[in-house]
Amino acid sequence: MSAGRRRYDPSSIKARTESSIWDVYNNISDIRDDDLIKDWNDSLNFLLIFAAIFAAVLTALIVESMKLLQQDPQDASNAILIHISAQLANNTISAYQETTFEAPRYAVIVNILLFSSLCCSLAAALAGVIALQWVNEYDARLDTVDAQKQALIRHFRFLGVETWKMGGIIAILPLLLHASVFLFFAGLIGWARNLHDAVTQICVIGLIITSSFYAFTVILGALLGNAPFRSPMARALRFLLFGVGTQVIGVTSNLFYYLSQHYARNEHTTISRLYNKIRRIRNTIVTGLYMSRLENRITED
Repeated sequence: MSAGRRRYDPSSIKARTESSIWDVYNNISDIRDDDLIKDWNDSLNFLLIFAAIFAAVLTALIVESMKLLQQDPQDASNAILIHISAQLANNTISAYQETTFEAPRYAVIVNILLFSSLCCSLAAALAGVIALQWVNEYDARLDTVDAQKQALIRHFRFLGVETWKMGGIIAILPLLLHASVFLFFAGLIGWARNLHDAVTQICVIGLIITSSFYAFTVILGALLGNAPFRSPMARALRFLLFGVGTQVIGVTSNLFYYLSQHYARNEHTTISRLYNKIRRIRNTIVTGLYMSRLENRITED
């Protein structure tokens, strides 16, 4: 054997092969993790910005609404002056007795709604900050170890994310802001009703437009598999419709089938036609459910 020829070493080739496998795994995982972390960070940062701006607006409004729960000193002074004037005109009037102030019922309800809205907004902000810490910890200190340890640590953390539904928790955090906005609208309308009818109408129109857009996108996202209006509320509604709805329609379909078989054999009867319609609706829902599950599996893969 010549002196310049390298000796064949199976262990070194195996080590290089294993090293390249771990590197390939880490490269693919880094690409997937970068996209996942970017989506989480973008969602949470937007949530924090919106929560901060909305909380600032709410705080300014609450400062004014709190005055409705307190007696206006000017009103008390006016009551005393009116009583003194009445005493001067008629000596038989008794001395002035201060009455206990009681906040109007609408003022209490308005403040309850606005404070609840502020609490939801602050809770969303706090949860967003905590979730950002989760995201940062998921990707922390992976570059300081070798390729094999990096792959094992990454897979261990990813299993934890999947087990504890970290992505789902981050996805439902905006629901706190949704609740905060609708509570704000409710409090605003309750306050406007005691100011002027025109102001109330403007607030009601704003609520109707917002609610219609929200309900329209959620319902379409739940019913249509190809609709781009995806949100946690749409997924929850889809689960209810395809889970509970399928069972209800199945029971109803079986009931009408029994009635159609028991009372009439003619398929043109009313009961038979109802049975056929319900069966078609059930088949449509089941098909949509299967298509939704298939789409989710393709997306996850």
